[in-house]
Amino acid sequence: MSEWRPIETAPLDGTEVLVWDEDTQAVQRAAYIPYWGGDPTWQLGTCLQFGDETSQLSPTHWMPLPKAPA
Repeated sequence: MSEWRPIETAPLDGTEVLVWDEDTQAVQRAAYIPYWGGDPTWQLGTCLQFGDETSQLSPTHWMPLPKAPA
């Protein structure tokens, strides 16, 4: 698996990645949505799929999603 990278290097184009959220101390599947609700913000992958509301994440690190099993 890839190494964790600083959040400053994460893609900001809506690409889903794994992020380490410092507030919840958990790994989350998320994407940076440039204009979600007017302000750019990180959103959980489940929010992207189902349109659920979610609290704003405060990730410090990220890595690409792993490849699916063969």
